[in-house]
Amino acid sequence: MNPLDFHNPNQCPLCGGANQCQLCSPASYEGLCWCARVEMPEALLSRVPENFRNRACICQKCVEKFQREFEQFNATHASRRAPAFTLVEMLIVIAVIAILSAMLLPVLARGKFSAQRAACDDNAGNCFQTSIGITKGGELWWFGWLGGGAEGQRPFDLSTGFLFPYLNGSDVRLCPALASAMAGFKLKGTNVIFSYGYNNSLSAQPPVNAAKISHPADTALYADSAQVNNFQTYNGQSLRNNPMIEEFYYLTVTTNISSSNYYPNGHFRHSQKADVTFADGHVGLESPVAGSIDSKLPSQFVGQLRPEILVP
Repeated sequence: MNPLDFHNPNQCPLCGGANQCQLCSPASYEGLCWCARVEMPEALLSRVPENFRNRACICQKCVEKFQREFEQFNATHASRRAPAFTLVEMLIVIAVIAILSAMLLPVLARGKFSAQRAACDDNAGNCFQTSIGITKGGELWWFGWLGGGAEGQRPFDLSTGFLFPYLNGSDVRLCPALASAMAGFKLKGTNVIFSYGYNNSLSAQPPVNAAKISHPADTALYADSAQVNNFQTYNGQSLRNNPMIEEFYYLTVTTNISSSNYYPNGHFRHSQKADVTFADGHVGLESPVAGSIDSKLPSQFVGQLRPEILVP
């Protein structure tokens, strides 16, 4: 038996030190673990050896070290970085606008055809990353910066997002079918931020090149997304027995449907279908995988998109 197949869940898989994870500790439950308040950057999670993934938490020291390294890198290279965007990103903007125009704003169709004549390939045709890293007490995502703090009170800044030069923070980023005003909706920031999720499989390191997407008409870029949250506290109340729906910013393949840890992220909010923007620029409606609707809040139709459209 290979000893690398085993790992102490109380040890950090990166440094081997104690991770102080409440969920992994054999001691009695003492409250919410520190790791529940931290969103682990994808770049840091990718450093965990394959055979240790999903077996133990990264320790707080490693998270803080990564944050310092990122901030130092950011400070060193900020003056030399120039904004770069891909043809795929331009298609994303076109498609997001198409979703809203198809539902509510037919007048935007003229703008769509004008935008289709534009091409921007300053980033060698590469897609972008879902999460760039930790900075200024928050995390840089593809849509912008999201600060730390209590759920529903976190500050955010869309101007740092990849799509801001095209959308300028307009409400085109928000889906009117996501009932954010209802009592069962949980805000992540001080207001609604973004209604759509980005295909996380395109966020490799380095990101996927658009020319290497073998079936662009069958590969999702963005889709209606959301998540059922029953593991955090909101407005001072635990959601353990009172789950709520919230925004979710990227799309993944989640197959552990029968597990209590099943948290799908496709949102089938249009008559039990989801709008999906594909890599060739067209928009289509998708049904959930059979039996995949999250049973924690089945009335909200959060489930799994077809796995094959999430693989480039």
